[in-house]
Amino acid sequence: MKKLSLSIIAIAGIISAPLSFADDPAMSGFTSSIQSQNQAQTQAPSLNAAAPGKVSATMSVLADTKTKIIITNTSKTAIKVEIPGTTISDYLNTNTHDYIRNADRTMDTQIVLKNAYGAQIWSGQVCNHTIIDVTNEVNTYNYIIDVDRFCR
Repeated sequence: MKKLSLSIIAIAGIISAPLSFADDPAMSGFTSSIQSQNQAQTQAPSLNAAAPGKVSATMSVLADTKTKIIITNTSKTAIKVEIPGTTISDYLNTNTHDYIRNADRTMDTQIVLKNAYGAQIWSGQVCNHTIIDVTNEVNTYNYIIDVDRFCR
């Protein structure tokens, strides 16, 4: 009888585990240029052609999606970009961009920035069209968040 009870509990746990860890449906639809690049190594993403210093020139492309966040790492070390509730967890090497998009929704988005060792640098809500530039000096990280001109 004990074995039967334990077996039923184990089966119920196995069945319910995927449901309890499912992504939030409100956070679906997010993509990133880093993930797209990793998934299709043979195709060069068109937005990666912009140099880090020319992010403002790429702002005209913001009109094509409802949510688009540009994160630029101009620091001397890699950083990690995460969006809680999604599969986005990208490593940005130095002098690279990450374009976070959601073509379906116009929404504020929670962004978490971490250093190469996984320690959180910054976390916060940003609007649907934001530019985040991360730089660093020895043992410190600086970030500039530009939201005023492009948020709707």
